[in-house]
Amino acid sequence: MTRSTARRLLLVAGLAAALPAFAGDPISTDRPDFVESSATVGRHVQLETSVAASADEGAPLERSTPTLLRVGLGDAWELRFETEGRINAAGESDWADIGVGVKHHLQDREGMPSMAWIAGAELPTGVGADRRGVRPSLEFVAEWELAHDIGIGVMPGLSYERGDGDNGLAGLLAVVVGKSFADGRARVFGEVAAQRIPIHGDDGPETTFDTGASWRFGDNTQVDMAYSYGLSDAAADRAWTVGISQRW
Repeated sequence: MTRSTARRLLLVAGLAAALPAFAGDPISTDRPDFVESSATVGRHVQLETSVAASADEGAPLERSTPTLLRVGLGDAWELRFETEGRINAAGESDWADIGVGVKHHLQDREGMPSMAWIAGAELPTGVGADRRGVRPSLEFVAEWELAHDIGIGVMPGLSYERGDGDNGLAGLLAVVVGKSFADGRARVFGEVAAQRIPIHGDDGPETTFDTGASWRFGDNTQVDMAYSYGLSDAAADRAWTVGISQRW
């Protein structure tokens, strides 16, 4: 082997070893908390899926398979496909509607919150679901990274609801506080989420307290779990979820 060939091989080996350093940040997911992440997936495809269940006193357990597919459209944009998946309640199973949306990461500057907005719409695609037309929504996310690996996220939003004679705007507002451990591989969180605030009508807000944890394996895989406790009559008494997310 010539000295020139050896140098080329060393250069190739060095570049290969350096590739992980240029692969970008570790996986950032929009689950298991209600507040979405302000980050997009970059030039990746990311699948976030789970099993979930909710229960009210005197009502049958409802099970579902919430799933979110995120497709990167560059460094600041992503396309989103979201559904509650297969819903089973009272012995009957149906496929939930599919939501289509886009997320745009606005900024990530030193001393400023990381921000993004998410626009989307639920489409009446479910099998056995009520045909309620298109339900658009808009959410804004701001995240602050504080000392001691503590983060705070705030997410207000609006949606337009259809069905059951109650068409009109509804709001949402959620605040989450998280703490990271183990060099960022583990995270625990607590949040208060008014997931639905009717602007018209007599219904009260659908408010929950949520808590949970996640663990990251390598840079591209995360497992998580969360528990939710209803704080208002409109919210489910309790709910829980276990999920896995994978980035390619």
